[in-house]
Amino acid sequence: MRLLYILTALAFLGCGASKKDEESAKKPTPEVPAPTPEAPSVFASEINPILEKSCGGCHSPGAKHTPFVGDEALTQATGDGIAARITTSDPKLYMPPARAREPLTSEETQKLLQFLGKS
Repeated sequence: MRLLYILTALAFLGCGASKKDEESAKKPTPEVPAPTPEAPSVFASEINPILEKSCGGCHSPGAKHTPFVGDEALTQATGDGIAARITTSDPKLYMPPARAREPLTSEETQKLLQFLGKS
């Protein structure tokens, strides 16, 4: 019975919000403005066109491999793999493969690496 009393008391003590929690709840959360047609995101204006040109044959929605073309979040999530494949010197691993699409220019490679935070 004494144990039940102690556990109940601890539960009540642990449920209260701290002063810091109350203060942070009062602060408004800044909103990130959505891209407008006048100011498209960097992904839409610079990165996705590169991906469509060089990767779209195999990596678009409905294609046989991970469909990151057109999907900014998925492009970011698979960024380590993309960065490794566009910078490798191994022709068997390099993307895009020579038979599939145009190779990336050095400028396009740098833009992709910068976007992925790998430059």
